Amino acid sequence: MEYKSLLLEDITPSLLDDFDRYEEVYRAWRKEKGEYYLKDVYYTESWDSEELKTVQNSLKETIIKGGTVLGVYDKTKLVGFASLESQFFGSKNQYIQLSNLHITRDYRSLGIGKTLFNLCVEKASEYGAKKIYISASSCENTQIFYKRMGCVFTKEINKKLHELEPYDCQLEFEIKL
Repeated sequence: MEYKSLLLEDITPSLLDDFDRYEEVYRAWRKEKGEYYLKDVYYTESWDSEELKTVQNSLKETIIKGGTVLGVYDKTKLVGFASLESQFFGSKNQYIQLSNLHITRDYRSLGIGKTLFNLCVEKASEYGAKKIYISASSCENTQIFYKRMGCVFTKEINKKLHELEPYDCQLEFEIKL
């Protein structure tokens, strides 16, 4: 596997052509009356062509605004990517957002996500961030991953991010490098 920072010219219209975001979800975290609980739900996550365009455009925007996009390749095939924004926010400007972290279906559970996450932590530290903010899918598998990485429910909710995806879990990771 080759991990590399992507440049604007790397974000081509065909970048995500072979990327398979498909996932069946059976349980997800929900919040009621201030408490989180694991709920039996069933839905599938999958990106259609419009969502793929939206993701590609957001990756371009991240790079244009000075953020970082990391890609993972198996030979010439993109099998994972992450994006870290460059804008700080929070009551003490302590947060920087991890806006994407996705692994294609057949490459999950191989440690790629963990490596990408750790590379993003290093980059966030270079930016001077104290914490990484993640608006993450509430599905059980995603939450297991972020908990294993050391993430916790955030102390401060970014209202704008929460309103974009109200079912997402708002997480943070404290940088201790």
